[in-house]
Amino acid sequence: MQSIPAGGAPLCARRARNLRRLYLEYRTGHPDRRGNMETMRVLYHHRTQGRDVEAIHIHGFCAGMRQLGYDVEIVGPPGVQTNPNAVAASAGKRRTLWGWVARHAPQLLFEFLEIGYNAVAVARLWRRCRASSPALIYERYALYNAAAVLVGRLARTPVVLEVNETAGVDRLRHGKTLVMPGLARRFERLILRRASGIVVVSGYLRDQILALGIPSERVVVTPNAVDVGRFDPEKADSASIRARYGLEGKTIIGFAGSFARWHRVDLLLRACGRLMPEHKDIAILLVGDGARRSEAEALAQDLGIADRVVFTGKIAHSDIPAYIGAMDIGVMPESNLFGSPMKVFE
Repeated sequence: MQSIPAGGAPLCARRARNLRRLYLEYRTGHPDRRGNMETMRVLYHHRTQGRDVEAIHIHGFCAGMRQLGYDVEIVGPPGVQTNPNAVAASAGKRRTLWGWVARHAPQLLFEFLEIGYNAVAVARLWRRCRASSPALIYERYALYNAAAVLVGRLARTPVVLEVNETAGVDRLRHGKTLVMPGLARRFERLILRRASGIVVVSGYLRDQILALGIPSERVVVTPNAVDVGRFDPEKADSASIRARYGLEGKTIIGFAGSFARWHRVDLLLRACGRLMPEHKDIAILLVGDGARRSEAEALAQDLGIADRVVFTGKIAHSDIPAYIGAMDIGVMPESNLFGSPMKVFE
């Protein structure tokens, strides 16, 4: 369990306001009726490793809730702390049992472990629910994760699920896809139908959920967002980033992300490779790390542009504004159908 400290601007205050509407509609039947939400206690439940983009989302949302006056407590897997900056800074050094299982377990075993983890999650969430008597359980939904709706029913507490992917999405975990898609869809249908409200990040996910027979009034689309106070080019120390990597005087084309397969960083490298012979001032700044980084590095070598490409590796999220501020052109080469890319807003 983990508490969110006061202070810090919200990344997702709009999602918090939509949560208020869902809660009031559940309790009173009137989404516009005012209630005493300033002191509402919320348990935020997740089944992530508490790092990288997931930690950024969790902290951003909870900070937005806290700024609006809610009392928020995070409940996650044992030993997991969601600190995007500390985790990113120590990437490669910090290892957990959950991380090892995610990386090495065969896909079939991994899916059964996801189902089995419900026993752990229900026990942890139920203890916190009894201790704090929350007005609401908010869960970052994960496949096979029924803990929130089970505890919500036992405690007679409304549950709102934040859905970032569904069983209908082409899931890829360390190069492996779902091996029990039918079972995952049945789990998902049962879980989503028992939620008091559902928050999704895109219209694509909303349509998938409505196709399961979920009433439209229980589903709210709220795209991801960023703190515009932090992501301000006038405040970013971009000169120090250019100096650090020897990029002064260059036209910097950049990307920041997790090098997922759908980001298609290879498209960016190939496009820039065609421009570079005629435009000697172009340099590429690739910020982040992930599954496809090694492929991108190899491609830069094959294209003969490796000396003009900077791979920064994983950095703390608090430093991202300065890196993006150093870019003359920020590029998202490709995306997926279901997401809401934070890098565009950043």
